[in-house]
Amino acid sequence: MRASGPVSGTSSTRASMTFAEDVAWSPAKLEPTLGLEAFDDMIGPGGMLARALVGVTLIGLELYCRDPRWWDPLVAIAMTAVMVAAMALRARRAPAPLDATGPVAHALSVLVAIPLLFAPATSGGALLFYGGSMLLAAARRNGGCEVTAASNAILARDDQLGCALFACVDAAERPRRPVSSHDAPADR
Repeated sequence: MRASGPVSGTSSTRASMTFAEDVAWSPAKLEPTLGLEAFDDMIGPGGMLARALVGVTLIGLELYCRDPRWWDPLVAIAMTAVMVAAMALRARRAPAPLDATGPVAHALSVLVAIPLLFAPATSGGALLFYGGSMLLAAARRNGGCEVTAASNAILARDDQLGCALFACVDAAERPRRPVSSHDAPADR
């Protein structure tokens, strides 16, 4: 037996748009600036330069200092896809941007990166993934960990993970914001 669906196209159009609306992404929202003016975590020139240099270095290590394997780009693409899917699923359940930038998040980032970078099966792909992510983060002026750079660009979000490598640079360049009167404790 054949299942009957709605006659009008509005229900099916709405159903196909639900996922994009849930993760706050649509092609119309992707402006040439990728909506960067709304983000508070814009990095300064030192953070951009540091990320660009490390990104180029990691990609250079893969291409010139190692013997690249045919599956290395596939591993990098798979890592990117996993991050985008994970952040999209998280955005569906919790629409607020992720802000995991504490000491535990920094430690977890390092604990995940080390085996990926040193395991023979994933090291080449991890160098390409982290290097490409750092270049994207530098181009977009994203602070925090570079692993969310692609998912933030694709999903038009500002999710942040702790980044032990660039935390000091980002903290040094963070603009000093004056404390407003309503943030100060009241004198009694």
